Amino acid sequence: MIIIRVLGVLLLAGAVIAGVLQFQMWSDTGRFTPLALGQLWYNIDPPSLNIAQAAIERHVWPPLWDPVILTILRWPAWLVLGVPGVVFMALPRHRRQRR
Repeated sequence: MIIIRVLGVLLLAGAVIAGVLQFQMWSDTGRFTPLALGQLWYNIDPPSLNIAQAAIERHVWPPLWDPVILTILRWPAWLVLGVPGVVFMALPRHRRQRR
């Protein structure tokens, strides 16, 4: 269960960073444009995005990339990272009872 909590914290941290970057872009340009997950990923590491696309289309299932993953990559990064982060953090903790 600790792994899920750590993953939740990391996802929430990524959502906060994406939100800060989005508002920084807003202050720089004067226009509010959501920062898409795909754009954020491309800004961080473009080759890995291309490798992921090629691997999914060749080895998994081509329709999974377009339209499913491509649609998710167009959503705001803070939303895609934040919602699973909140869900992971909200999961109940299971503790073993001592006898």
